[in-house]
Amino acid sequence: MNLEDILEDYDVEFSGTIKFVKKQDKIALQIESLRIEDKVDAFKKLEMLTQEEVATLLKTSRQNISMLREVGILKAIKVGQRYLFSIEELQEFQLKYKGYDVGNRVKATEAYRIVEGK
Repeated sequence: MNLEDILEDYDVEFSGTIKFVKKQDKIALQIESLRIEDKVDAFKKLEMLTQEEVATLLKTSRQNISMLREVGILKAIKVGQRYLFSIEELQEFQLKYKGYDVGNRVKATEAYRIVEGK
């Protein structure tokens, strides 16, 4: 391991003396310095929803959410036996697929091909 490899994880700050700050520590300090409202907003972005919760929010069935995930319209993270969806993913879905019928697999696949250009 050479010096470049070691320094890869550090930011170098010059203020009279050279100070090495580990990037992970710097991020933690930045999070600590956020106002409480900003912290809440940051954690909301990390919030994940189950298929059941997504189905309730979108006023559809869990099976329809499963189908949208299988087609590729909704992207999820599998954790154990469950699929989890981010709030940002749902917002992106609403913007991208506004005006499209995704009520069944055939229509959803057609909409996916149009939107994604595939």
